[in-house]
Amino acid sequence: MKSEFSGIERRLEKLSECLTKLEPLKTKSFDDFEQDPYLRDIVERNLEVAAQCCIDIANRVISIEDLEKPEDYCAAGSRVRLNYPCGAEPNSSWNPYMIRGI
Repeated sequence: MKSEFSGIERRLEKLSECLTKLEPLKTKSFDDFEQDPYLRDIVERNLEVAAQCCIDIANRVISIEDLEKPEDYCAAGSRVRLNYPCGAEPNSSWNPYMIRGI
């Protein structure tokens, strides 16, 4: 049987891949990015995919917890953050420790 968290796990793995690809590039200068369109494309694409992973994870948590559906991408992150403020105990069945890698 497929876990309700499998989509989140896959997105966390993809997010980790993107961040791993970006890690060695953080030492590059702004001039490097301006002069190398391939480098710029690599960074832009991995940031785009990483952001989409975060949005997908937020939307999955909203779905699992049966929270109000957000009207846009920005609201997806806000909806999760408002329902799970730092230091607060998550409600209902949501358990972030069930997700591998956290």
